[in-house]
Amino acid sequence: MSFKFKITLAICALMFLSLSVFGIFSYIDTKKNSIVQVESSLKMASHALTDYIDLWVATKKVGLTVPLARLKKLISWRLAILSINCKKALKS
Repeated sequence: MSFKFKITLAICALMFLSLSVFGIFSYIDTKKNSIVQVESSLKMASHALTDYIDLWVATKKVGLTVPLARLKKLISWRLAILSINCKKALKS
């Protein structure tokens, strides 16, 4: 092996080593950034869905408030009529 070939081989080995180290660090950094971005995206999506579900539950509560109040009045009215009828039946 000539001296020129050894120098060329050493330079090639150093270039390969430096590019490998750069590639490893680049991969680690890209992986970390990708994970952070995906987690951020998932958090935003979950917050949006949570807000949507909260809004849906609130509208269902409001939608049931009026019918429940009417049902309560109807039950109290029916109980009043029933008590009046029972008193009439007991007096006769």
